[in-house]
Amino acid sequence: MNFVMFSSAPIKVMIFALVVPFSCLAAADVRVSVNADSGRMAISPLIYGINNGISDDPSAPTSDSVINLYRGIGVKMIRMSGGNNQTKYNWRAKLSSHPDWFNNVYAHDWDSAATTVQNRLPGVQGLFGFQLLDKAASNTGNNWDDYTWGSTHNWTYPSVLFNLAGGGSVSADGSTQLTAGDPSKYLESWPADSSVGIINHWFGAGGAGLDSTRFRIWDMDNEPDDWSSTHDDIVDSSSMQIDTFIAHYIKLAVKARRLFPGIILAGPVYGNDWGWWTWNNVAITRNGTTFGSLEYFIKQVGQAEKDSGLKLLDVVDLHFYPGDDDASKVQQVLDVHRVFFDTTYNWPGSNGIHAVDNKWGTSVPNYIFLRAQRWMNQYLGAGRANVAMSEFGAATGSGDANVSAVSFASILGTFADHGVKYFTPWDWYPGWFEAMHLFTTCAKSTSIASISSIDTLVSAYSSLSSGGDSMTVVLVNRDQAASHSVDVSIAGFVADSAATTASIFGLNGETFVSASSNAMTTGTASVSSNKLTVSLPALSVKAVCLTGSATPVLPKTEIAAAGLRVSTHDGIVSLASGSFIGKVSLYGCDGRCLRRWNISGKSSVLDLRKLHSGYSILSAGNRTVKIMLP
Repeated sequence: MNFVMFSSAPIKVMIFALVVPFSCLAAADVRVSVNADSGRMAISPLIYGINNGISDDPSAPTSDSVINLYRGIGVKMIRMSGGNNQTKYNWRAKLSSHPDWFNNVYAHDWDSAATTVQNRLPGVQGLFGFQLLDKAASNTGNNWDDYTWGSTHNWTYPSVLFNLAGGGSVSADGSTQLTAGDPSKYLESWPADSSVGIINHWFGAGGAGLDSTRFRIWDMDNEPDDWSSTHDDIVDSSSMQIDTFIAHYIKLAVKARRLFPGIILAGPVYGNDWGWWTWNNVAITRNGTTFGSLEYFIKQVGQAEKDSGLKLLDVVDLHFYPGDDDASKVQQVLDVHRVFFDTTYNWPGSNGIHAVDNKWGTSVPNYIFLRAQRWMNQYLGAGRANVAMSEFGAATGSGDANVSAVSFASILGTFADHGVKYFTPWDWYPGWFEAMHLFTTCAKSTSIASISSIDTLVSAYSSLSSGGDSMTVVLVNRDQAASHSVDVSIAGFVADSAATTASIFGLNGETFVSASSNAMTTGTASVSSNKLTVSLPALSVKAVCLTGSATPVLPKTEIAAAGLRVSTHDGIVSLASGSFIGKVSLYGCDGRCLRRWNISGKSSVLDLRKLHSGYSILSAGNRTVKIMLP
């Protein structure tokens, strides 16, 4: 895939001078300034992801309508490992034990699901995971007979968390587990070698023939902080201390890295806010210092990396279920994007963090992803700060599709602005298809700096194309009652006089059918001297799509003046450099170096025809030149 997924970049600085005179802003109540020269950061397309939705049953393949839906909304990643069902998956037998359904064992074929993605969804990444508990499903012959129970009890079951597979029993009314099942009857030994064996099975000689570049990212199991609950048939709080879990993690990570050097290892996949900060309901204290569980995990992995000489963690992957599923929490749904990076947002749902700060019952800033990035840089080394979220849900609020769409757009914009590597929500709500479709249709590849005068209510998320010839400003109005007029001023980009717009608002339930049948409306906006004004209805998202040209940004050490003559024709660049001897570098408009050559003569010819079209910068000696690639 032709994008930089895990390049490191500093946190964007979002404060710069407002360049629009006050007299030009009098008619608008919100002012947004966009600076294409500031905060450039590659946007990972994998934030446009989903969970599940691909059949792992070869006898019931995923329908064409589902495939076409995913293509229509622009899905770029699908997680298919099954959540809690991943932990005891047996890829050899193609079985998994379901901890949320009596531990019963059922057939699952990851080979089939992965092949579907590879063959029917070009360009989409698949996300699967390893097993760290050393046990996996072995057979379906010892399931608890849920069908007989249901047919004789009006299809009302006992608690699905009862451990009934393997010969367990319940009271006649289903209210009490009488005996627990025997895990040895439905599980087998599954050491780290068995877990990572799927790598050769999929990508090795004589294997399934899957493309490893389409399945590079692997979760290191699923929600280990909750194993003493979800997998209590074989785990309890005494047997799985955090150091025990980390030892399991490191053992498997070493084997996976050696077997597949290009793998991207994601962990610890903690399940929620409580698990980010606690393990077995308490913070971790070592030598008089108290750590949250995530910081402690990263610290210990960092030490293991020093000991082994191997990278054992590429991405911090977390889950999040804020629990905002009632109408009284609509504002929390609209503000949920602020939980991850905003150091000023006192999140009302603050919980596990209080095991560290002791401010129980108090709303405090969480900014968990920003903290994770800081810990990664501290314990793993500079440039290692990659974060992602592979499950998210429990945030419906009132159930209003407009609330959901605006909330989701705010998350996508925030994740794009801060370099989040992937996002695959577990739950899905009406309005989300519309929001994702707007972003995948309109947003560009490089995030740039935006600032709003009332960012808590109206936000801007801006992006620039790789060639620097187009820009999109996505404006999100989270006001539940009022429309807002927004003045937008642009720097670092010379905009053409006419812009197009794409909007979603006034949604009524699920409205997305396909890329050509949905609720997105289009319009136009006039641009004068790099300024424009648009109106945003209450609870709406509007993308302003501009054409023009950006001012390329180079590393300061490459900027100079005098001495190089350049001519271009159909992607062939001729240099007349006199007596120049040294390096010539080509940069894209996002500041990334695309090519570098050593020049030793008075002239040279560079073939750039295989590069993407658009504006680029050629730097040689003490001269930089802007060129256009066809």
